[in-house]
Amino acid sequence: MHATSDTVDALRTADPAAKARLYRALGLRMTYDHTQRKMRIGIGPDPHPDFRW
Repeated sequence: MHATSDTVDALRTADPAAKARLYRALGLRMTYDHTQRKMRIGIGPDPHPDFRW
């Protein structure tokens, strides 16, 4: 579990703009259904990413 907690810590403390670029490059999509209080999460990388750290 150590590697997982390291990843969580890195994401928690990362620069918000860098995280946004990473999530966009991964194709991360999140939709919240407030009536069911559930988050739907999907990922689908762009086949032609324009990703720069």
